[in-house]
Amino acid sequence: MGKKLFDFCIGNPPYQNSIDTYNRQEPLYPFFYDSAETVADKYILISPARFLFNGGLTSKEWNKKMLEDEHLKVESYIDDARDVFPNTDIKGGVAVVYRDSTKEFGAIGEFIPNDTLRLIASRFSKNL
Repeated sequence: MGKKLFDFCIGNPPYQNSIDTYNRQEPLYPFFYDSAETVADKYILISPARFLFNGGLTSKEWNKKMLEDEHLKVESYIDDARDVFPNTDIKGGVAVVYRDSTKEFGAIGEFIPNDTLRLIASRFSKNL
């Protein structure tokens, strides 16, 4: 694949296009995730976290790609975005996501934000 332009990419991409269509705003941050992956081996970005729950207005295909990426992990999940961005209401919270193309962290799969619940869920098989 060749050398990337940057060693590392850090960002807080714009979340949505300012043009309303049917009272919905198109999310822009997926384009920044995809672009960061093409210009750097490693990135860390903060964005709305709805895609971690396979929700929001991002495409289901993009959500799936992210949730199945072995090189991606959630460094931090903040359920109340106002804790990070006062006077801002971001439904579903925000996430700080790290990707390193040289390491495998295991796919996120089904994101469970609570450590205790994640541990409990890991004890059960989905094929019961």
